[in-house]
Amino acid sequence: MERIKVLSNKNQSILYIDFSNLASPDMKELFKKANRVISNYEHHSLYLLTNFTNAKFNSQEMISATEYAAANRDYVKASAVFGIPLSSIKMFEHLCKKVERDIKLFETEEEAKAWLFQCQFEATSEKK
Repeated sequence: MERIKVLSNKNQSILYIDFSNLASPDMKELFKKANRVISNYEHHSLYLLTNFTNAKFNSQEMISATEYAAANRDYVKASAVFGIPLSSIKMFEHLCKKVERDIKLFETEEEAKAWLFQCQFEATSEKK
């Protein structure tokens, strides 16, 4: 399964990172790989969608997630996440605050993609 891919819609694109069903050490490796891919984008240009459905988090994964979010902050224009269980929302909000990131949380992939494509559309419209 491809864990990092570009989703396209008309002339728009989103980088999709799929952490679903992962646990350590696979999750830690994907955080590193994703950061290498993200660092190839221009600053403040990336629309990022992250899937954490059924991902297994412990304290080590939270450290890795915090490092990941901090490292890609300068590349991301808008970021959406889905698949975070209700029991982990407070932890997720704390992570966002700690790394000074505004990451939107959604229940479904479809809602998250729609929001990111709308953000791109609005950003493109403002430039015209």
